[in-house]
Amino acid sequence: CDTYKLTIRERLNLFLKVCDAVQYAHRKLIVHRDLKPSNILVTNEGVVKLLDFGIAKALRIDDVFGETIPLTKTGLLPLTPVYASPEQILGEQITTSSDIYQLGIIVYEILTGFRPYELTGKTPSEIERIICEEEPTRPSTALTKLHSSSEDNGGNPQAESSPEKSSFVQLHRMLRGDLDTIVMQLLHKEPDRRYDSADQLAADIRKYLAGKPVSAHPDSWAYRGRKFVRRHRFGVAAMGIIIVLLIGYGITITWHSQRTQAAFEQAQQEAEKAEQVTNFLMDMFRASDPAEALGDTITARVLLERGIEQAEQLDDRPGLQAQIFDVVGQVYGRLGLYDKAIHSLEQAIEIRENHYGEMDRQTAMTRVHLANNVRKTGDYDEASLELEDALSVQRRILDPDHPDVAYTLSILGGVRMAQGKLEESESLLREALAIQRNAYGSDNPDVAETLNILGLLLDEKGALDEAISYMGESLRIRRNLLSENDPRLAMSINNLAMLHRKRGDYEVAEPLYREALEVKREIFGDDHPSVAATLNGLSLVLQDMGMVEKAEPYLREAFSIRQASFGDTHPRVAGSLNNLGNLLEDRGKLEEAAGYLHEARDIFRASVGDEHPYVAFPTLGLSRILMKQDKPQEAKSYIREALEIREKSLHGSHWQVAEVQAYLGHCLTLLGNFEEAENLLTGGYDTFASEFGQDHKNTQRVVQWLVDLYDQWGKKELAEAYRSERDEISGQGGN
Repeated sequence: CDTYKLTIRERLNLFLKVCDAVQYAHRKLIVHRDLKPSNILVTNEGVVKLLDFGIAKALRIDDVFGETIPLTKTGLLPLTPVYASPEQILGEQITTSSDIYQLGIIVYEILTGFRPYELTGKTPSEIERIICEEEPTRPSTALTKLHSSSEDNGGNPQAESSPEKSSFVQLHRMLRGDLDTIVMQLLHKEPDRRYDSADQLAADIRKYLAGKPVSAHPDSWAYRGRKFVRRHRFGVAAMGIIIVLLIGYGITITWHSQRTQAAFEQAQQEAEKAEQVTNFLMDMFRASDPAEALGDTITARVLLERGIEQAEQLDDRPGLQAQIFDVVGQVYGRLGLYDKAIHSLEQAIEIRENHYGEMDRQTAMTRVHLANNVRKTGDYDEASLELEDALSVQRRILDPDHPDVAYTLSILGGVRMAQGKLEESESLLREALAIQRNAYGSDNPDVAETLNILGLLLDEKGALDEAISYMGESLRIRRNLLSENDPRLAMSINNLAMLHRKRGDYEVAEPLYREALEVKREIFGDDHPSVAATLNGLSLVLQDMGMVEKAEPYLREAFSIRQASFGDTHPRVAGSLNNLGNLLEDRGKLEEAAGYLHEARDIFRASVGDEHPYVAFPTLGLSRILMKQDKPQEAKSYIREALEIREKSLHGSHWQVAEVQAYLGHCLTLLGNFEEAENLLTGGYDTFASEFGQDHKNTQRVVQWLVDLYDQWGKKELAEAYRSERDEISGQGGN
């Protein structure tokens, strides 16, 4: 490649021949295990020769050779460290995927001129940590850093190893995008996330060369599931045995259950008599449910007051009395009257505990209803305690896969998300979803609700594509099962709009928000907290579209509703204050914006704690205002505080962590600390480009900051490369 100064396209065509040779070996059930440039020779005619199978491994020796062949024995792992895959370094099972990883190192090297990891002078433990834990830099970003280094040193020490027929700007453009994606898929730490074969890799390269879309796709939880099964074969096999035993046990107890069926039927007849009376009263209260009343909230409140009056006269029928208080409490909650809801539900619990005890199914479920309304007031700790108590009772008196258990798990998962405990939240929600799908199938309102919460959770974790998928499924179920004026349907529409807004699909998000707002106003009226949530979202998407003046009335209306509904110290009120601060910042009213952001920050700290992810939003907003006021030194302390909060609560590759890092990079640029700023900004660029795409506003904001950095640093060619990208996206009307 260097001798003939091949272009990127010529190097890829040559690399395709290497892929063909490796695929041939794999078809013969041979893993090379030591692929590197020195083992790949090319004749003057351009014919590739793949050499040195000295440490190669036969996947099925008897099939290949027809006899037993002694394996090489050595005290050291048979590998070349700089080209070794993580599983080779760790001494784990070697498959063809190890060769795929090594092909990734090779193609990285021939495209950029150097390897993705710098291991020179490192100890064995440092080498293991780097290869097994550190994520490699994207090739296009690595090329930028190499060019920056060459300018600092008066020349590029590895210039021979880069394609000479293209300028730096051209190389940067060619590597950015599909080639970055292909190479990063090759270099996944987990074998299951790489290309399945050299043929599949070659097919993607040929698609790239032909200008067609490549097949590389983003991560998903399904990959982790497959990896778990493969790494725990014996555990999975043992689980299979247990399942077989459980089936046998089920057959055995079927006979015993038949003996109790007659007694059960008699009890059911008695229950049906009581249910007839209950249904008569319940029908009256169902008319006050927003899902039934469809907006007639005045009538609903009158009916609820009548129901409470009747319930207070039923002391001689505690079961019916408790049920009425329970239903009334749930409907009050749907109307946004949380104090009344909590009072009614507490009455129901007191009656049920006095007559049936704590270890009663209905008592536990009423406690869940109470916790759900406490959650909506912002008291997440109290809601958590109520749910944990209810779940403990349910697990003791009900089957593990009972729908009541799933419902409680789902609500508790939502509370854990609000508390910032994202991993625990996901575990609870996935357990709930599995139980509900097993009990109800796919098209069920409870399944839709858990999918809705799980979608919100995945968004918090930064898995936006997966979040949109779950939220879309929730909306599909609700459209099939519910009326057009059902509040649960409006909720799904609202939440899907929010996810599309974050993705940058504003033309999709805005009409969804307006549809949700129309339905909610019809159902709830104008002063319901759920209406405020949609007004808030609509204002944000209008801001994103540059319509700040149109956005402000919606945002102020949302703030007014929340303040009236929750008081002055609720986290949702703080959220509206934060958003108002951001909007006023956009309008240039910096002092007024800072006042709102300080107030939001104080409320968040008092209500959810100093280290909650919510606190990072106004903290970062304050840093932006300080930078606009030419106070970067003061801004830096706020940014570092926000970064510390997000690094504690979110994984390192989360886009919200990268967002704060990018702001810190911009701040350091203003302070003249160019080297640290470069690392932070290029890292942020990689994350945003991977998560949202090149044309997203977050990505392009970092691109502009890179232009500013290199302009101030005096690195004109790097500045021009990013300026060219900015102008190219701007010319395409990017969002």
